[in-house]
Amino acid sequence: MQEILGEKVLTPLEFAQVFGIHPHTVRKMIKRGQIPAMKLGKRHKIMLIKFLEQTKYQMKSSQSIEEMLSKVEAKLASNNFEIATKKVGL
Repeated sequence: MQEILGEKVLTPLEFAQVFGIHPHTVRKMIKRGQIPAMKLGKRHKIMLIKFLEQTKYQMKSSQSIEEMLSKVEAKLASNNFEIATKKVGL
């Protein structure tokens, strides 16, 4: 996860891994405006906090944004570990 202009952002691939959606579907949802994203050059960056706020409102979730964010960060950390071990061959 990166931070650009104070905004936590994910690539479409990272978003797909965290939320269990195919990357192609993520790109379609960005184009439809269902996932808030900004375009930097030719690449999209998903604005994570805005997405979580939107999701929290739509789901009427009692979880705080910080709780939701920590779950996403934990999922990213475990995915990065899994990807790294696959590359090394463990």
